[in-house]
Amino acid sequence: DQDERTRALEHSGVQKFGLTATTDGATIHKSPLLNSILLCVVWPKAFFLKCVDCTKHLAGGGSKDAEYVTTLMIASIRALPRPRYLDLIITDGAGDMTKFRRLIVAIFPWLYTIWCVSHIVNCVLKKAASNDKLNELIGKGKKIVDRFGGSKHFEHSLFTVKAGGRSLIRYADTRFGLYFVMLHRLLKLRKAL
Repeated sequence: DQDERTRALEHSGVQKFGLTATTDGATIHKSPLLNSILLCVVWPKAFFLKCVDCTKHLAGGGSKDAEYVTTLMIASIRALPRPRYLDLIITDGAGDMTKFRRLIVAIFPWLYTIWCVSHIVNCVLKKAASNDKLNELIGKGKKIVDRFGGSKHFEHSLFTVKAGGRSLIRYADTRFGLYFVMLHRLLKLRKAL
């Protein structure tokens, strides 16, 4: 909803706390999209900054490399009503995203860029996942998160109410790190829940 997004960008907390963008240049052949999401601590949910269908670019032999992602993000940032309120970009740790972070900071020197914490945790857990006991714990964690993460479950509604209108981060099945981050969030809110 464009009106909701516009109201969110005009919220007084945006100037005070700044904006965060996330993006990922991964090429998933079933869905060759490049999503950029915008977050602020005063918003109850994230908003799409931009979603680009890269099908033609990829079919023409291109890739979602650092230069391509940078070009798209420059346009997205400049299209914001107040680009300087964006002060953080979070990406994964892939080589192209590392290069992207250097390129985007060269254009917008006030920006700070970091690796996604859940991606780092995912990389660590993925390497350690050969351990049967750890796999068992990851499985239990997934069951807990899945129970709270469903959109039609009582538990998800309870979490949303007790967390002040915020909801759990949506996750991809392959991202064990997101499960870890969400379990940590549930643990922190256990008294309220």
